[in-house]
Amino acid sequence: ILQGERNHYFVLMFTATNPQIPCDVCKEFLPTFSQVASSYNSLNSNDDKLFFGIAEFINNKKLFGYLKMKNVPHLWVLPPNTNLNEAKYYGIEDESELELQYDIKVSKHFNYQINSKRSTPLEFAKFISQASHISIQVKQPINSQEYLTYVLFGFAILLIIKKRSGRIVNNIKKGKIWSVLSVLFSICFVSGYMFTFVKNVPFVANNDKKEFIYISGGQSYQFGIEILIVGGVYAILGALVCILVLYIPNLNEEEYDDVKKNTLVLILVFLIYLFYSLLTSIVLRKDSSYINWFTKMI
Repeated sequence: ILQGERNHYFVLMFTATNPQIPCDVCKEFLPTFSQVASSYNSLNSNDDKLFFGIAEFINNKKLFGYLKMKNVPHLWVLPPNTNLNEAKYYGIEDESELELQYDIKVSKHFNYQINSKRSTPLEFAKFISQASHISIQVKQPINSQEYLTYVLFGFAILLIIKKRSGRIVNNIKKGKIWSVLSVLFSICFVSGYMFTFVKNVPFVANNDKKEFIYISGGQSYQFGIEILIVGGVYAILGALVCILVLYIPNLNEEEYDDVKKNTLVLILVFLIYLFYSLLTSIVLRKDSSYINWFTKMI
């Protein structure tokens, strides 16, 4: 740890969880660190790109003294340093000086600010992903009580449907309720409702300037408001396509001549282009490598 080459990213937590040392933040953040580390290791058991480690003060006094670290906790993400081409990354012109950068004391690293209230597993994993460009999927522990509640609720719904299935089916056949519900459920789940529900993510967030953030900048995370934004765009696009395909061809020819129809078609095509550009701009915001976008709107 003190020095030497690294061909991987190393997430190192300096902490003190020993009862003799009063550090509440250390004890509060340890489960978050362990959850992210175990999630990554369980899904990437054969991967050697990213490793996690904990430096306990009681067992690593030499390391803490060498770094002149007087308080805890600290969390560093140490990048690889084996490639001599990284001399440019470190701002070193003489490659012989790169050897000095192997020392952890002067080596560049990403510093994560631990906050007991804001440092959630998802937020911590997002920081590591942005620093290392390695995707991390956080596995959420199963809440047995919540799981049992859903099972019982689902079982009760099935009993009700079974007893009243005849009446429900007849009502559905008489109207377009089933079609509407199918579309709404499809839009809801395609927009990521279950992700935000399971992960318990915030509806919106604030940046350092206290400004609202509506679209998260990563593929592995989203805010609650993104369901409404993406779902609304999908709904409008679907409605526009239905009007273009089903409604326009059946317009009364006495009231709408070819000029009026063509004008309506052009308006609808423009609106479809506009909202599709908005949709792809959202995807581009979350994945900068996305290539199938039209006009960038956000």
